[in-house]
Amino acid sequence: MTSLETILFRSAVAALVLHAFDEAVVSPPAGTALGDHWSVLALALLGIGVAVVYPRLPVVARALLAFVFLPLAVAGAAMHVMDARWNGAHGADFTGFLLIPAAGAFVAAAVLAVLSRPRPRSWPRRIGRWALTAVAIILLGLFVSLPIGVGVAQSRKPGRAIPESAFSTPHRTVALHTRDGPELAGWYVPSRNRAAIVVVHGGGGDRLGARRHDAQGWTWQADVAAALDFLSPRKDVDPDRIGGLGLSAGADVLIEAAAKDPHLKAVVLDGATVRSLGDVRRLKTSDALTGIPYWSIAYGTIAALDQSRPGEPLVDLARRIRPKPALLIASNELNEPFVNRKYAAAYGDLGALWRVDAGHTRGLAEHPREYRRRVFAFFDKAL
Repeated sequence: MTSLETILFRSAVAALVLHAFDEAVVSPPAGTALGDHWSVLALALLGIGVAVVYPRLPVVARALLAFVFLPLAVAGAAMHVMDARWNGAHGADFTGFLLIPAAGAFVAAAVLAVLSRPRPRSWPRRIGRWALTAVAIILLGLFVSLPIGVGVAQSRKPGRAIPESAFSTPHRTVALHTRDGPELAGWYVPSRNRAAIVVVHGGGGDRLGARRHDAQGWTWQADVAAALDFLSPRKDVDPDRIGGLGLSAGADVLIEAAAKDPHLKAVVLDGATVRSLGDVRRLKTSDALTGIPYWSIAYGTIAALDQSRPGEPLVDLARRIRPKPALLIASNELNEPFVNRKYAAAYGDLGALWRVDAGHTRGLAEHPREYRRRVFAFFDKAL
């Protein structure tokens, strides 16, 4: 007879598999094809295999599976709730909502697995077992579940419609045609002096975040290239006077663009951090010891879901920016002072680094006059 634990786990896996099939085959996101989702379908097949053998696995293995499957359900459900709130429920959102009870089923199955262990006879052993269980839950939550959830969120955050009224500066909404297929919407403020700046938002944001100046961007080079392709032939823009301002992950993206794209003539890199294990290994030893296991899981999740790779380490790319002018801005957070000093040293000019006493990409908000003075002066000289 199939146990309640097995029924709960298999039911939850069935919800995940159904949603994966819906998202990949029935209601794929706009601009994607079946070939863009083969890795998700492969993971779904792996989930089916795990569900089949689940009852024959040791108790500890069954309990540990929750730390892998639970964040997939929780983060996936959160992304679809967000999508429904912003855009109304549609497409794969409906099977995405099934991930909410699936998350509860994974928790219940894990609890039943833990409770099914033989009970130690002595109180000291019982206390010791529960203490070890608590420590294991904390460590697995921090270094397995959390990075998986972050990876799902970064690769599955939904888009949203942005009204014209969201940006008060006179502008035009334009279409940017990327070389890899998707069409992007952007705001263009006509140039008054034939210079133009491409603003690249952070990994957790969109045009609204860039407007407010506030979050991996492995596949964004085609997006930046689309913006440069839009600007370069314009009569009101001098192709030799095109710069870029990148925020957070957008700064990471512009380090690569500046190193590789001749159309980009100068860059301001605000809040560059790390985007690959090659970057994480260059952190301080104490940060690398915890960062490598954490980001191995997070980057692996993103790579599996998005079928993408992070590219070269940012330090190696920073060496190739010169002779283009660059200004690096580092806040007090996210290892920015340490990593940006490395990027500035690789660039060949430690004087190109400005340490701002502010939160992540909050230099403009917290020091508006100094930020504007430095950035405007940089672009005035560079372009």
